[in-house]
Amino acid sequence: MFTLEDLKKDRKDIMEKVLQESGRQGVISFCSEVLDKRAYFTVDMYGNIKRKKYDYVIPTAVFTENDADFINYTAESLDFTEKTKIEKIGRMTNSTLEDVKKNIFKLFTKGDFNFSLKACKELYHRDENEFFKMMYTYSMMDNISFEKSLAFYSLRKYFEKFGYSDEALYLTVSYVAKMRSDFSDYEKYQDENIEKDELRNIIKNDIDKFKTKKGLMILGYLLVLLSYNYEKENIFVSVLKNKIKEFESGLIKDEELSKKEEEIFICLSKEV
Repeated sequence: MFTLEDLKKDRKDIMEKVLQESGRQGVISFCSEVLDKRAYFTVDMYGNIKRKKYDYVIPTAVFTENDADFINYTAESLDFTEKTKIEKIGRMTNSTLEDVKKNIFKLFTKGDFNFSLKACKELYHRDENEFFKMMYTYSMMDNISFEKSLAFYSLRKYFEKFGYSDEALYLTVSYVAKMRSDFSDYEKYQDENIEKDELRNIIKNDIDKFKTKKGLMILGYLLVLLSYNYEKENIFVSVLKNKIKEFESGLIKDEELSKKEEEIFICLSKEV
């Protein structure tokens, strides 16, 4: 039985042993308390805003092909200064399904992590399909650069591959809620007469061009958009169309993918 103190002394060796005993899901669960952040968004009295980036912990577990790479990528994300005690997530069994659904978006927007986590677990266990449709909807309303679409898409793949996990849900919802929300693009763009399959073809037919940081964000958004039919689908299509247009203009600053991000991109590109 290993402890976090053991992990702190020799992280890769301990993680490899946990991997052998419990698989990748065991590694994520064991390391989860040093994979979270106490805050992803802060603002001070002088107007300084700081946002911490999405760390690809869950996507790495799902999409990385080689176990050694998975261990290396996860080890890089460990932060013992941010250690957080993760308790078993409670549920809201006395609430109606409609009340649970109605409150989730409000809780996310307020950045209320603890109650949104319970509401998410309750909705997932009552109606898994409705849970992911709601999470995808919220993620597409938010700023595409926050990569919340990729976060929830990866969570679904994680559950499909490893089964439900409190720790995986915790890490995902923690990021989404604590990062707060920015609906400016969703509010700005109007319905446009274009089908989402047209956007799929634009990306699919020239996929290598999108192998950049911005391209990965676009790809995550696209896969979530393709997953369901949505009430506000025309607006989501408009947002994505304009992001592709900005990307192709070359006027926005972009970055090359890290090795970890490239592995995620390659796996996602096969699903378009």
